[in-house]
Amino acid sequence: MNRYYKCPSVIAILFSIVSLVSPLAAFEWSFFTDYELDTNFAFDYEVCGAFTGGYRVDQIRTEVRGFDVSLNDRLRDKLKISNMGIWEVGGKCRLTLCQQWFIQGHAFVGWAHKGRFEETTNIIPFECLLTSTTSHIHNGETQDYSVGLGYMFNLSFCDVCFRMGPSAGWSWDTHFVRIGEAETNFFPDFILSELKYEDYWQGPWMGIGAQYTWCGIELGLCYEYHFPTWRSKWSLRGPDVAPGAFSDKRHSHHGYGNIVTLDAHYCICDCLVVGVDFKYQDWSIKEGREKGEEPIVDCTALGGICPAPRHDKMAESTWKSYGLQVDLGFSF
Repeated sequence: MNRYYKCPSVIAILFSIVSLVSPLAAFEWSFFTDYELDTNFAFDYEVCGAFTGGYRVDQIRTEVRGFDVSLNDRLRDKLKISNMGIWEVGGKCRLTLCQQWFIQGHAFVGWAHKGRFEETTNIIPFECLLTSTTSHIHNGETQDYSVGLGYMFNLSFCDVCFRMGPSAGWSWDTHFVRIGEAETNFFPDFILSELKYEDYWQGPWMGIGAQYTWCGIELGLCYEYHFPTWRSKWSLRGPDVAPGAFSDKRHSHHGYGNIVTLDAHYCICDCLVVGVDFKYQDWSIKEGREKGEEPIVDCTALGGICPAPRHDKMAESTWKSYGLQVDLGFSF
């Protein structure tokens, strides 16, 4: 199955944005055109778009706890992906109506080129049965989409142009990571070298933004609070892997996401804008579930003693990210 089976495609998002703009373009209205209705109502609109490229660094941590039928601790598994460097490209689009209402969206794809993977597993109460696996990120991909609707209040006074207002929308973000050469307890682990991990965070959000314009320079500050649904999946397949081993699915609906964006843009001419954006993200999920695919175990090889059934819970998963983007925009 395609790993992006729930991913809204870039084409679909761009088609949706174009479908909003095309009825306006069909009438060949100009930039900030006043369209006089019979009721003397003036309708203004502005369409802005930007091609974006940038770099970001992500950190991912996940902890899983396993319990037996009596709800006693039997396992603790901690995963950490640190310093994952990602190059990303994409685009933004914003349609402003009557200089106050706006519809905006963005779509980005990224490629991970470095990072460190660590996983430790502790089987309780046998503290000596501790495995520690380390590796590097062989490659990875990210996809980020968002669409929202908002309203800006004009708070300008004297020569100061200042606007502020609320917004709300929906976002979808995902990671897909493949690790490289792995070592378990300082020995090469060729089986785990094929391990793949993917996760996605999706859900509604609400936020508030502010814009300040002075001498062709526009400064912006935006905050978004997200209500995500989180899902992740480990998968390991190969001729040397027991059926179902090292494969599981995790999900949770109890979490939050914080995004802060600071940007600065300069209008070179009437229709060309350049700018830079800084974005910080802090996501967290708790009280999740894990559904594993139990490997086939030959109990005779273990002296006739089979492992006791285990009930796993996802204790916590966090995702932190900070990045810098450069925009080349246009408006009409």
